[in-house]
Order: sequence, then C-alpha cells, then structure tokens
Amino acid sequence: MVDEVLASGGVVWRSAGTEIEILLIHRDRYRDWTLPKGKLDKGESDLEAALREVHEETGMVCKPGVPIGTMRYGLSNGKVKRVHYWSMEAIDGSFAPNDEVDEVVWATPAVAGRILTYRHDVDLVTSLQDNWWNLTGRIYLVRHATAGRRKDWKGEDVKRPLSNRGWEQANEIGTFLADAQVERLLSSSYVRCLQTFEPAAALLGIKVEKSDALFEGNGTKRLEKLMKKIGNTSAALCSHGDIIPAMLESLSAAGTVLENDLESAKGSIWTIDVVDGSFPTARYIPPFV
Repeated sequence: MVDEVLASGGVVWRSAGTEIEILLIHRDRYRDWTLPKGKLDKGESDLEAALREVHEETGMVCKPGVPIGTMRYGLSNGKVKRVHYWSMEAIDGSFAPNDEVDEVVWATPAVAGRILTYRHDVDLVTSLQDNWWNLTGRIYLVRHATAGRRKDWKGEDVKRPLSNRGWEQANEIGTFLADAQVERLLSSSYVRCLQTFEPAAALLGIKVEKSDALFEGNGTKRLEKLMKKIGNTSAALCSHGDIIPAMLESLSAAGTVLENDLESAKGSIWTIDVVDGSFPTARYIPPFV
C-alpha cells in the first residue's frame, strides 16, 4: 500500500449580497493560489485540523458546514496526500502574513476559478457554489461511548456508567461537537448516554436535554419525528445500538444516501444533513478512540 499523508482544509466563504465569496491564499514558496489546508497533528480529527489550519493560515474563525470533498494526489517522495475539505463560513478574524501565506483574497466563485492554480481546487469551489445555500441543518446521531459489558454490571442497566475508555471517547466526541458548534444536545436518560455528552456540554456551555425518543427499545418513529422537529439547527442526539442502525435503515429506505456502510460502533457518529425537514445524505465517523 502507498503511504498516505493525511491533511485537512477549508473552502472558506462569506456572503456578498446574493452571491458568496471564497477565501483564496497565496503561498510565495510555491508561487501558487490555493485553498487553506495542512497536515493533521497527532490525535486530531479531520475537522479539528481543518479549523486549526484555516485559522493559522488566514486568521479566520469559522463555523464549519458540510464536508465538501476529498482530494488525493501524488507527492514527489512517492507518497499520496489525502486532503479532506470542509465548507466553512467565516465569522470573525483578520489576515496577517505568516510563514505559510503571504497574501489572501476574497473572490466570487467565477473569479476564483480563474485565479486558482489547481484544477482540484476549482472543483471544490464549484461544489460549494452548487450546495452552500441548500443545507438548513445538521444532526449528529451519536451512539453512546463504551460502558463495559452489560452482563458484568450488577445494577439497573439504565445506570450503567462509562468505562475508562468510554470517558476517553466522550472527551473526543465533546471536542468534535464543540468544533462543529452544535447548538443542542439531546440524549436518552440512560447514564451512559448522558455521560457521553458531559464533555460536549461543558465545552459548549449548554445543557443536555433528555428525550424519550432516544430510549433503548423505543423504535424509530418517535426519533424520526424528533429529528424533523429539530428543524433548521445543528443538534447532536445520543442513543443506543438498536435505535441508530434501525433509524439509518429507515432513512435509507426513504431516500437518504448513506455515504458509508451501515455501522454503529460505540462512540461513533453519523452526520446527517438536513434540508427543510428532509435528510438527503448521511456519513459515518468511526470512534475517535
């Protein structure tokens, strides 16, 4: 297998009347115009790296949107670089020249297509232009983190807590959801679900809301109603191993495109796009730990 160099970046945009403008960077070292990106640090998720790299290279603080594409290309050392890009709305910040970037410019997609050096960057901008306005919300469907084996727990199952590994997963989930600037956290009232969201609640400064629709054994009808009721916002929902696969199967049967095989490991996340109450796409994020 060819070694992959893992990197992440952002297609950063801002509103400009009825259009959007894209943030392009110039690298004097390479004499090129491109999009901000960089290699993952150890232990970073794609999203964490993308937000960090965009801020380091452009000074922009951004609100992440949808994953917009993955590019792979060969390097001179024989390795392959894989860059996962997220769409990002710039909400604050200002640029100062740095070791990586000497100049930035905001450009409409049409102008950006003429400035950018690389074809794959132009394709990313085109994809963002086609889709940036369409998304009205996002749901992160989280399976609770690891809580040991059910048969080894002597008390009521509803009170079974996270294991040490489960708390590590919960911390990583918390960082991810905080980076994604989730606006609501909803959970089954089982202890292991509530604990899974404790780090996220602390980082976001919001409370975890309990919902019967997320209970183990409750089927999918109430959960689907909850997801539609959430509407045009960004929310994370923590539930169980019987509910999540069944919900995704139901969504898939109704037309949702599952971009990955149907998995639901403890501590995993399904990211579900929302467009005016419908759920066009969903993608799987395996456990961070």
